[in-house]
Amino acid sequence: MTTTSQSADRKKRSVMRGLAVMTAALISTVVLGATPAHAESGQKCTGGSITNVCLSIWPTTPGEYVVHVGIDYRIGRQRAQAIIDQPGDPYRVRIFGVAPWPWGNQAMFDVPLTNLGASEESGLSGDFEIRKTAAELNRDLDWFGVTIPFSKVFARIELLQTGQSTVAFDSDQFLQNF
Repeated sequence: MTTTSQSADRKKRSVMRGLAVMTAALISTVVLGATPAHAESGQKCTGGSITNVCLSIWPTTPGEYVVHVGIDYRIGRQRAQAIIDQPGDPYRVRIFGVAPWPWGNQAMFDVPLTNLGASEESGLSGDFEIRKTAAELNRDLDWFGVTIPFSKVFARIELLQTGQSTVAFDSDQFLQNF
């Protein structure tokens, strides 16, 4: 082999090594950098002036979490009370795992109603709560052999009114390592 071809081969290997290192660094930043170091309690609220939806998830024991959803639908107290007085629960709450196309968001579980009220300030308010294990909250994705070890979830609250169409309200997305 000539000195010129050895030099070209050496440059080629050096460039390839550099690209491999940069690619590995980029993948590590995307996968590991987006993952919280440990599970933390937190709350995400939409903060809307008409509707405020909050999703809170916090650990209670190792591997177990409380999922709490709350809503204030700021309508008048009388209208809110009329909805409460209808038969059945006026709200249905479901937690969804966020997944990209082509999978789409996936329903995970329902959250039962724990408190319901009508007031002039908050309108129609509801609280919903359930305990879930980390495995039940985990929506890991496997992308080409790389497991992304965190979950992005959101709550969807549906207002069910007799004789009217269902109205849905979504919380902000909640990203956590479960």
